[in-house]
Amino acid sequence: MDFITNLPRSAGKTVILTIVDRFSKMCRLVPLPKLPSASELAETLIQELFRFTGIPEDIVSDRGPQFASRVFREFCRKLNITLSLTSAYHPQSNGLAERTNREVSKALRLLIRSDPTKWMPHLVWAEYSLNSRVSPVTNLTPFQCVLWFQPPLFPWDAPAGTVPKVEAWYRESQGAWRGIQRALRLLSAKTKKQADKHRRPGFPFRVGQQVWLSTKNLRIPGCRKFTARYIGPFPILQRVGPVTVKLRLPRVYRISPTFHVSLLKPVKYSRLHSPADSPTDTPTPVADDPRPEIRAVLDSRRRLGRLQYLVDWTGEGADERSWVPAAEVTDPTKTEDFHRVHPGKPAPRPRGRPRK
Repeated sequence: MDFITNLPRSAGKTVILTIVDRFSKMCRLVPLPKLPSASELAETLIQELFRFTGIPEDIVSDRGPQFASRVFREFCRKLNITLSLTSAYHPQSNGLAERTNREVSKALRLLIRSDPTKWMPHLVWAEYSLNSRVSPVTNLTPFQCVLWFQPPLFPWDAPAGTVPKVEAWYRESQGAWRGIQRALRLLSAKTKKQADKHRRPGFPFRVGQQVWLSTKNLRIPGCRKFTARYIGPFPILQRVGPVTVKLRLPRVYRISPTFHVSLLKPVKYSRLHSPADSPTDTPTPVADDPRPEIRAVLDSRRRLGRLQYLVDWTGEGADERSWVPAAEVTDPTKTEDFHRVHPGKPAPRPRGRPRK
């Protein structure tokens, strides 16, 4: 799942939401007026996808703010959907959506050179064409995988009709279909050639294996020139995608635990270097996405006997407000100001003799 953004406005739309099913390779291209918020994205998925396909087990996306937000994470948790964000510094992990984005953008660019604001009418033919193309993985079209049959393609050699409006639509659609087919064939061959040139054969790791993590893309304190090239070792918890794994990192590492295999190196022990010799004082990377500061406390409650606060985060909208444990509100002035205005709300219990 990904977005094509910054498109010329066409019929009020400037963004395309690209959704690709990993099994069938069926795609949905949803035009949107702008980049949606997390709550708008959730509503779009319900209206444009879930009501046709059902609720998915897993969503793979990049680390954009819509997908990484607390609202979207909670939305997925409520529906029992696993949210798999792409590995750090390697968006190719979301390869299906990335590739579809390139194909759609290329095809539309070839079709609308004369008028870039006319891409909306061609979007349906781009989706229809992608879903009618035989996948080298399944040897079937996405339509055949999902519907168990291939819908008929339109009779582009139909004789001329007598209704000018229909004829104009027919000829325009015919040109769009042929142009998209030609663009997709060219791009598919070029993409395959480039991917084969850099792809490594096979999957080089197994779950539970100890690996070193490259510091190439990590923010390590101190002089970069003298920073260790690898840190760890860390065990592999699970394989997330074809070329990505999830590591078990220390709690103090406030970074994503999902990495592309190109950033990992297997740990090799010998008689001269045993597991006990592995370094234990590895540097702690700086957090990729430090948690925003709490702007204000809005409400309080108790859940299972524990005090929680509803907080408003600095620089984020009302949709991102969330309940957090009282211990996470580290600025005492925030809670003091709240309880001064709302003295009747649940508050920390005074210290003293425990309750019987």
